[in-house]
Amino acid sequence: VRIGSRAPGVTGPCSEVRRSREVAPPARAAPRGKCAGVVSCVDGGRHTMNGSPGGSLGKLIDGRFRLVRLAARGGTADVFEAEDRVAGGRVAVKILREVEGDWRERFGLEAEALSQLSHPAIVRFVAHGVVAEGLPYLATEWLEGETLRERLRRGKVPEGESLALLAWICDGLAVAHDRGLIHRDIKPGNIVLTSDPAAPARLIDFGLIRRRSAPARTLG
Repeated sequence: VRIGSRAPGVTGPCSEVRRSREVAPPARAAPRGKCAGVVSCVDGGRHTMNGSPGGSLGKLIDGRFRLVRLAARGGTADVFEAEDRVAGGRVAVKILREVEGDWRERFGLEAEALSQLSHPAIVRFVAHGVVAEGLPYLATEWLEGETLRERLRRGKVPEGESLALLAWICDGLAVAHDRGLIHRDIKPGNIVLTSDPAAPARLIDFGLIRRRSAPARTLG
């Protein structure tokens, strides 16, 4: 049963929300710190990379990012955990595999958009460029935590926590909307929960983003 309601204290692009009362999915242990912030985990983040067009373990990207392990494989790109040899620490490096059609253009728009957005509710941009094989890459902060999708599999999120999380993500979306950028893929799997009470979640995966003035297109 869905009950339409306005969340108290929530304004802007997400002022109208719907709360749903549904049976919680079966609980299972939450994988923490493996590959949060990417599309789909590969063997719990333990997969050894072989034969990817743009990346292999140990490879140095742009003299800065050394690929440590394959964290995820999506439909058109691979995401690696990497060492940032300039700034230190870890980053997520996404390398495009699919170069047919509009995918390269979309990947470029994702990188451009993230480079323009600065808000603690949005995954932080680090760098973007092209690997030696001519395929584009995008580096963002590495996130420790679990997605909201994983959290929901363990049980319901209390109403107060849900509304606070909604307001937080909407703040980030408002920044994107002010720049004319539409995410178009808001879902629990694209929200990563963190242990930082000041910034409890990050919105990730801007791969379907488009500018407000741009016509919608369908990929074949």
